[in-house]
Amino acid sequence: MENTLYSKINIMYYLTLVAAIIETIGAIPIVGGSIIILSFESPLVALIGLYVAGLIFTIQAQNTPGANRYNIELSSVKVKFITGIVCAVIASIPFVGWILHIVMAIIMWLQYTSLMSIKNKVAKDDVIEDVKAEDVKNDNNDK
Repeated sequence: MENTLYSKINIMYYLTLVAAIIETIGAIPIVGGSIIILSFESPLVALIGLYVAGLIFTIQAQNTPGANRYNIELSSVKVKFITGIVCAVIASIPFVGWILHIVMAIIMWLQYTSLMSIKNKVAKDDVIEDVKAEDVKNDNNDK
């Protein structure tokens, strides 16, 4: 049985990883700025797309049955994706963009680790919920 909450969090996990890598490259002073300027700011457009997709998956995850246990964590993830959208729009300003890439790289790497923790909690909770009551009863009688 596929856990839709887990699959949505897994997608958010990988979107955050890609965004963190792009933000980290953008934070390298001369290299990041050159890549962004020479590619006509397409990395910023890609980041906006990643953040919007992450926001959509976060909202869907919050509306998934069983997600109420993780509402605080998912709300925090949602705020970070919204912050990413705003920062990616403002990042087209050269020096300000560099500072914002540094800030967002840190935020995305922290979010990546928090999503890893959420994934583990959801996987653990899913395993616990899949155990049937009679299986637990039979295990206790075997001792």
